[in-house]
Amino acid sequence: MRALRAPAVESAPLPLYLRGRTATRVEVAGPALRVARQGKAVVAYPLARISRVIADQTVTFSAAALVACMQMRIPLVLVDTDGCPVGFVQPAQVAPSRLDKLLREFVDLPDWRERYANWLRARRMGLVHQWEQAQAALGREVTAQMHAEKVRLWVQPEGNVHVLSAWSLYEGALASHVSKRVLQAGVEPRYWALDGEVLDLRADLLGLIELSLSLEMAGLGVAMHGQAEALLQVLQRLGPGLQDQVDAHLARLHRFLREGLESWR
Repeated sequence: MRALRAPAVESAPLPLYLRGRTATRVEVAGPALRVARQGKAVVAYPLARISRVIADQTVTFSAAALVACMQMRIPLVLVDTDGCPVGFVQPAQVAPSRLDKLLREFVDLPDWRERYANWLRARRMGLVHQWEQAQAALGREVTAQMHAEKVRLWVQPEGNVHVLSAWSLYEGALASHVSKRVLQAGVEPRYWALDGEVLDLRADLLGLIELSLSLEMAGLGVAMHGQAEALLQVLQRLGPGLQDQVDAHLARLHRFLREGLESWR
């Protein structure tokens, strides 16, 4: 991303990646974030052109910069040296949706964990079935052994092994997509139950997106391993599709909760 004087109205906001080996300081300067990297020229990034921020431990944010991001509804994802998310800074939810209300009711049920785990397992199985149908449409055979292996890796409770998870910035980039859509959907990233357990909606949605991408891109794992820039370009192209997937999972969750809570009353 480069500094722009006046972003075009039709320009879509883009993620801002702040990673590197040099110390970086982020301040706010009017309608822009002012990014100062040691030994490099200061760059201004208009807040209106930023959809989300992914930053590692070399980056220091001023309180004013954080406030500006929150006011502009820009979530931050903090990653470690491997690009894995270690924390999130999310704007406060000011317009909770109907789904938010249903989730709060749901986690008050004594058996919510079992029911939610069943829903997640069904969602993972559904993604495997979708992938198999897509393979069949392309004339590619999916053997019983291949099916069993996919189920073992991605559907069983001990599964969720993703072939792309070792790629630099992979998880941080996806987490930023999910964080933004969760915010826009009017729901919280996490919901605490009365028993102290947590329904980690953002993490579970991220897991479903990782599963879907792992199925679709498994053949690219060896060829692109370690090529962070190439991976980010792929994720950028897939961005709209990823957002649609998050929305689809949220819609299914909404229906599941609505039907379940109505039948339990």
